[in-house]
Amino acid sequence: MTTSTNYDEVAKLLARMPGVKHAVALIEGQAMASTPQQAVAGFVRGVREEGLKALPLVANNVPFRAAWDNFDRQEGIAIGTRLANLLRVTVGDPVTLVARGGGHALRHGARVKPYKVAAIFEMGMSGYDRTMIFMPLVEAQRYFNKGDTVDVLEVLIDDPEKAAEQVAAMKQAGIPSLHFADWRQRNETSSPCSRSSAT
Repeated sequence: MTTSTNYDEVAKLLARMPGVKHAVALIEGQAMASTPQQAVAGFVRGVREEGLKALPLVANNVPFRAAWDNFDRQEGIAIGTRLANLLRVTVGDPVTLVARGGGHALRHGARVKPYKVAAIFEMGMSGYDRTMIFMPLVEAQRYFNKGDTVDVLEVLIDDPEKAAEQVAAMKQAGIPSLHFADWRQRNETSSPCSRSSAT
């Protein structure tokens, strides 16, 4: 599900609502991360630098916070420690991403592109550290053939226990064509957020 090209306006509207910290635009997709030594299934999230720094579980868990600087202007990726260990790579090493499906890409076969590892993070949750791959939003739009749209607006709130109330308030805000799911519904108990995406 993708939001239209006015997602920045929608994100600003959501971010101004009481109890909301940030609204982060995301591209989401699956890809195989590979090196000559190993290939591992991964989950790619395309996100802007400001959005990445707004996610404390990620931004606060790299050896050097400056590793996120200029993230928007590069074609590098950030991966978790477990994934880096499986692929036997470190910062600066190349990782090739291979993805299928979406748009016209399937008719032309797999999308294959090498990326340098720009940062390695450790969230302390094995599933995330083993599969999560962060990529600059514009590059992810290009890689997954999304044009100028996004898949999800991730909304971080002050109190995750009030997610249902926050979602109800967002529904009443009059934003058309959005489908809401809170962190319980998405089974993302590790992230204090609710999520909205277009139907």
